[in-house]
Amino acid sequence: MSKERREQRECRGTAFTLIELLATVAIIGLLVALLFPALQNIGLKAKQAACANNLKQIGVGFALYVTDHDNTYPLAMDLSVNSDQRSFWSYALWPYVGYGYGSFNYPENDLQGTTGLDKNIFHCPVTKHQPLSRMAEIRMPGATAAAGNKCSYAMNNSPSYVIFGSAKIAFKANQIGSPGKTALVLEQDENPGNQYVFNGYYGLLPHEKHCNVLYFDGHIDILGEKEIPPTRDFTDSRLAPFWSGR
Repeated sequence: MSKERREQRECRGTAFTLIELLATVAIIGLLVALLFPALQNIGLKAKQAACANNLKQIGVGFALYVTDHDNTYPLAMDLSVNSDQRSFWSYALWPYVGYGYGSFNYPENDLQGTTGLDKNIFHCPVTKHQPLSRMAEIRMPGATAAAGNKCSYAMNNSPSYVIFGSAKIAFKANQIGSPGKTALVLEQDENPGNQYVFNGYYGLLPHEKHCNVLYFDGHIDILGEKEIPPTRDFTDSRLAPFWSGR
């Protein structure tokens, strides 16, 4: 047998047939279909973890702020200081989470997240990249207000109403009777937050119908819709510690 014919036979013996090729493609497709949900779930969990890490750093920022301000928390929104984003609690925390007030520039550090160009920890990675037109998809059921921006986090100002009857008076850390049960920061696309605002208008569930919550004692929890206490009047004794701080 000539060398040329021997090489042709060897080539025919090792080549894929069409059926074998199609079978291989089908197996690869099946494996991809099986793995895709798992890979997608890993991505969602990573974003939820990144969001929780943001809140952990924010919790440290609050602790440092309180230490520097006579054991007093910032107002959720202080319009007596400014009428723009510098009135937000997050701006009050700005230097306590590793930034300087001089670095607060729009749009690089937009606290409302409208541009998506922000470079700070005050945005959840899910909310940040959610188009405004699709914000309703991660809203609390019943949260009806139209999305005008993409804030990720809101400070709970219910304790101010419960203690003073006004959101314009800052409360002290020792006035929160249940720090391990009371929400300090929730996921919401408007600032500030309380039981009315969260449940009825702007509350977010961006992590597979759950949201991260930072509590006054610094721990983070992830809650589903049914685990968020219902709306009550600020003076109602049934208002949960989650909102009231009692």
